[in-house]
Amino acid sequence: LSDKVGRKPIIVIGLSILLVSCIILAFPIQVSPFSLALIIIIFIMHGFYLASVDPISRAYIADLAGKDKRGRAYGYYYLSVGLISMVEALVFGYIYDVFSYTWAFSYISILLVICIIIFAITDFSKIIKKAEK
Repeated sequence: LSDKVGRKPIIVIGLSILLVSCIILAFPIQVSPFSLALIIIIFIMHGFYLASVDPISRAYIADLAGKDKRGRAYGYYYLSVGLISMVEALVFGYIYDVFSYTWAFSYISILLVICIIIFAITDFSKIIKKAEK
């Protein structure tokens, strides 16, 4: 699908699915059969997010980096993902502990909106070509 439509739109859709699930999780849910169904739907949405963003982002990096710089590009990608995930988890946990889960998921939702906008409007191929000169 990403070969036909493009990698960037699929990643944006995947991140948007994650955004919707985080927004839903930010609101209190009363325990009921509906809440169980909602949790299952959120897990399915998270599966779609993982299936669309993780493998396609790796393919997108391979497309942008080229064969000769692919290893270094993957190294930078996983280094940045690891560092950001570590800091983000600490901040999320702090907000969750000090304030509430509503604030924590709202924080994640705001960050996702910013990331989606930046990712959607940035042309990474131009940035890479400028760096090569």
